Amino acid sequence: MNKAVGLPVEWRYRQVGELAEKVQDGTHFSPQSTTGPYRYLTSRNIRAGYLDLTNAGWISEREHREIFRRCDPRVGDLLLTKDGANTGNASLNSLAEEFSLLSSVAMLRFDPRRHCSGFFLQYLLSPAGQTQMKDLMSGNAITRLTLAKINRLEVPVPPLREQERIAEILDTADQA
Repeated sequence: MNKAVGLPVEWRYRQVGELAEKVQDGTHFSPQSTTGPYRYLTSRNIRAGYLDLTNAGWISEREHREIFRRCDPRVGDLLLTKDGANTGNASLNSLAEEFSLLSSVAMLRFDPRRHCSGFFLQYLLSPAGQTQMKDLMSGNAITRLTLAKINRLEVPVPPLREQERIAEILDTADQA
């Protein structure tokens, strides 16, 4: 399926669920602990293109292990806010340390031998990506994207080398 006028012939729209190795959100229960050796990130820590650790929480090792067993973010994973006022914010995980996520954040893991997380980040932050997510959001008081809807997001998929080059150029422009 080639939905966009002007989209190169070798590009195809595919659903995130077909491309990602893992799409998972964090814990659905607020941790009891408020101190400990592990960071605890929520939707307020995910900004448009970067992590804001200013007000990150901390949790105990016991609670972290339970959460991390289900949702294990790695460097390079795409983090997407799926609940609340910040729904649609996304960034790449740049933390080399283990940390835990609340359910308001989804983690999308792509195989770097086939896909460039930075390309998908740029697409989701683009007007087209933001519009698609807004169209899929539900809820009145608190907007949300479910994991099922995130899996159904359609993204353009160029060959890997083009993904990497586009992500590099757009990231450079963002930094400037």
